[in-house]
Amino acid sequence: MAGKKIVLEITQGGTVMPHQQKRKTCLAVALQAPRMPGMGGEVRSYYLLQAATEVFDVTLVCLGGPDGSGTVQADLAARCVRVLQPADLPQDLPTQSKGPGRLRSWWNLMYALLCPWRDHWLYFLTLFLQYRPGSLPPNSGPGKRLISCVIGWESSLLSRFCHIPPITCFMFDRQVRRILDAVRDVAENESFDVLWVEHSLAWPAARQFASLLKSAKLPVICSGHNVEYLVCERMGRSSHSPGERWFHQQQAVLMRRMERQIYRRSQLIFQCSRIDADITGKETANATLSVIGNGVNGAYFFDDQTILPDPVPLIVFTAGFGYGPNRDAVKWFLENVFPLVQKTLPNVRFLFAGAQAGELTALAAPFGDAVEIVSSPADIRPCFQRASVYVVPLQSGGGTRLKILEAMSMRRAVVSTSVGAEGVEYEHGKHLLLADQPHEFAASVTQLLLNPARRTELVENAAAFVHKFYEWDSLRDRAVAVLEREFPQ
Repeated sequence: MAGKKIVLEITQGGTVMPHQQKRKTCLAVALQAPRMPGMGGEVRSYYLLQAATEVFDVTLVCLGGPDGSGTVQADLAARCVRVLQPADLPQDLPTQSKGPGRLRSWWNLMYALLCPWRDHWLYFLTLFLQYRPGSLPPNSGPGKRLISCVIGWESSLLSRFCHIPPITCFMFDRQVRRILDAVRDVAENESFDVLWVEHSLAWPAARQFASLLKSAKLPVICSGHNVEYLVCERMGRSSHSPGERWFHQQQAVLMRRMERQIYRRSQLIFQCSRIDADITGKETANATLSVIGNGVNGAYFFDDQTILPDPVPLIVFTAGFGYGPNRDAVKWFLENVFPLVQKTLPNVRFLFAGAQAGELTALAAPFGDAVEIVSSPADIRPCFQRASVYVVPLQSGGGTRLKILEAMSMRRAVVSTSVGAEGVEYEHGKHLLLADQPHEFAASVTQLLLNPARRTELVENAAAFVHKFYEWDSLRDRAVAVLEREFPQ
């Protein structure tokens, strides 16, 4: 492409110098509440927004997660000039009234299908989530199946010709509307020099907030977490349901369109892996790309010798199970791998733990006491400590896996799929074992469970590797160095 300029840089570190001049002002928009400890996206946001506060005077707009209840951690909030979040605002928000009676309900349905651009697509997208192909149970009546077909056909047309948002972004629309007036009040009295978009999925919200500012054409910094359209494509390929495959393929198209918009609008893009940076580079016309990987807080995730592993072999997987790829990973492991391990080690047990893990009890039920679920623990570290082997059986997803870094920091041997270990330059056989087929995965887990010396060898190599290259404090300082170079005061 004529005039195309891409600077792809793998940062190697830098020195943070004290600020001597008045600092630039930055409006930062985050989907999740940044915190440490937390889920992967929350932790990455926490450290990268810390880097932003080292360079800019930051006003942080935090949407608080899918339900709007999450709040910015106090130490990060203290670094910001101000924090705006739905948790600080009244809960009431006018919604479209459906009115009483069957006739009124049918009118609202027709209105949503015929005029979906009204009311921020909300009603149409609500129907889409409820009636999309593949989401209805087999015994659904003909009326629901007809609605599903109509919505599937119409959403395909809208996806092609209109700016319908990806479903994940739509999930935050209520929080955006709740906080819009507060952002407008700030925009009337403040001016900003930079717009920071924390996660590409925050772009629709950030663009809406930016339209209220005195200067709508601010330089944009995009802090990437995943290449989201790639995640959707992988989920579609791994799905066995035609309806689900259609849904993920459609979402991949919408995601790619949205991500292309923010990449082309950005002056600086952080990505968490070299792979994601290469993909992003093909979508942008003129941007500096800098790889700031995910990391681990070694002072928090350490091997606590006072907590011993379980006396029987225990396999552990930790994740946030509100995320589709993590749910699919548990399903794949239980259906395809765990029974193979049980044939060799009948007393083996499996534990999966994390936010919303309790919603997957149906998957664990056939295994009885052999499978344990710990849902939304206050502290995830004891689950790591109990493990004989830690597994990452992901079949889809993107970015890099904080969970692997945390397990290695806590000196637990790891078996992962190639997708699960993507984004970090681990060496198979030295830092962890990689396996993609069920029998290979089961054999690797069994080998480590039966061979403590081999586990110790992997653990020693992995712990040294992680603490040398993937400590969050050093990664944050690298981000600060890039920001100071790209946005001098």
